[in-house]
Amino acid sequence: MAFLTAVESGVQPHMIRCGILCSPSAPRCRRWRVDQLLPCLAFVQSGKVLDQCFEGVLFEADLSCRGEMISPRSMGFGQPPTARTWLDVVEELFRPEQNVPALLQTSQRLPAGRQVDLWIALPYPFENQPGFGTVRGKRLNFQSNPEHRTEAVVWWMEQVCRRWQRTSRRVPSHRVVFRGFAWTRSMLWPADHGVIREVAEWVHRNQLKLMWCYHDRTEGADSAGELGFDLCLNRPLLARGIHRIDAAAAFAEQHGHGVILAWDGARCPDSLTEVLQAVRNRIREAVQLLELPFGVVGQWCQQAEPAYRALYQYIRGIEAQNGDSKGGART
Repeated sequence: MAFLTAVESGVQPHMIRCGILCSPSAPRCRRWRVDQLLPCLAFVQSGKVLDQCFEGVLFEADLSCRGEMISPRSMGFGQPPTARTWLDVVEELFRPEQNVPALLQTSQRLPAGRQVDLWIALPYPFENQPGFGTVRGKRLNFQSNPEHRTEAVVWWMEQVCRRWQRTSRRVPSHRVVFRGFAWTRSMLWPADHGVIREVAEWVHRNQLKLMWCYHDRTEGADSAGELGFDLCLNRPLLARGIHRIDAAAAFAEQHGHGVILAWDGARCPDSLTEVLQAVRNRIREAVQLLELPFGVVGQWCQQAEPAYRALYQYIRGIEAQNGDSKGGART
């Protein structure tokens, strides 16, 4: 086998995760405007767009601003969500001038002929939740009726697709391709298998794709394709050292998966520039998702940090010149 590639998967090779609303580690509400997205999607110098940078975006809501758990990342950090919470996430995704609408506007400023892939992470239906709320006139109880979990996720995807159609029509010259949804629970919990299969069937009927983001060494990752995932991305435990990437890359390469690079200067002992230099040749061909702290790319762009140029060179496959590979913020 070989890494999952852009040609094989039909998706753009370099994505950035854009967390929205709150996260377990930060109470502030995150919303992406054009000025924050542009330095991620384009290489900008002195206010001028010189080239494309990231070619895809994954929007994921972690916690609501009221502390309700949405993503599996937030498990244990908040209160159970309701159907109203999930609808609020849809509203947040399509809030005017922010998030998805901002992405549509930003895409218009890219160099001619360039496009951006849009991925949206699914909210997680917590299996022990008894009272989720009313959907299509039915009160859903995930605890006593496991099939209600699938009904809730399908209903939510329908809301997203309707809003995408309405919103994208308002910006006819945009260059965003809605690729599909992401399942982000990092393990294949047995109770989730049926949900994933039915979600994958709905996604494929609607000519979309289903992506799975998982942690390295997750049990069952070698057979994840049987559940209907179109692409799987392996996240190494980067914060514990660069050497962990090679083992995760070997597993991803063996099973035809892509790779996630999750970097946070507060927890990772190596700067992002050092990380990118270390993995440049190892995972060059793989589809990749980068997880970076909220707003840090824009900060690097404004401050002309060496890390910003290093990130651009990495994505575009440009070899760094002497002096360019040093530095790189750890914040």
